[in-house]
Amino acid sequence: MEKTVVVILAAGRGTRLGALTETRPKALLPMGQTTLLRHQIDCIAATGFPLDHVLVMTGHGASQVEEAIREFPVASSLVDGYAGANNIVTLREGCSRAADRYSGASRIVIVNSDVLAAPALFERILSAPSDCAAMVDAGKPLGAEEMKVRVDQGRILCFSKDLDPGDANGEYIGLSVFAGPGLARLAAALDELVSAGRIDLWYEDAFNRVANEAPIVALDTGGLPWIEIDDQRDYERAQRMFEELRVS
Repeated sequence: MEKTVVVILAAGRGTRLGALTETRPKALLPMGQTTLLRHQIDCIAATGFPLDHVLVMTGHGASQVEEAIREFPVASSLVDGYAGANNIVTLREGCSRAADRYSGASRIVIVNSDVLAAPALFERILSAPSDCAAMVDAGKPLGAEEMKVRVDQGRILCFSKDLDPGDANGEYIGLSVFAGPGLARLAAALDELVSAGRIDLWYEDAFNRVANEAPIVALDTGGLPWIEIDDQRDYERAQRMFEELRVS
């Protein structure tokens, strides 16, 4: 029987947020009376998914994250060398430690901890019928900063910030799932790139190696609200958005 593990990537500091994340991790940014990470865990719990199969990858402010999740049965794991690397290292460690900690794990749901999203989007990615899928917003205006995707007949062909917005079909929002041969290929691609010293890359570079061999389905957000928090302006927008995203 398939065993799913949710891996939340929460190692980074978020330097563009300045003083907001100087002494705390981005995942613990306040959202109303809660935090960004707590909101994600609440959304996951609301789907009925077992929280003892959630693994939070930590780095900056790791002890604060561990304290914040103490009330939940979720696990945490510190990423070695997170400060000098991009998120490809965090995902590589997350896949490896999920496999070690949860014997028989055959399906991994990836969650970027800096994403505030509607509860229904967590439900959608957790229940994705495809082995490999990624949530895509096809309606958002695209610029240089967004992680853009090119899609053909529902299959993602490429993930890249460098895609020409005019050639892209949407933005990857930081929620994805990998299982079966696609998960094995992802783990191998992460190992290959990190072993080659490419710790400067985004993890989506590994996704592209999977996409060359196995279909990654684009799951549309359907206009449901979400935001990736990269800077102060994003955070202010997220705070205004939060009330409509509360888990009922």
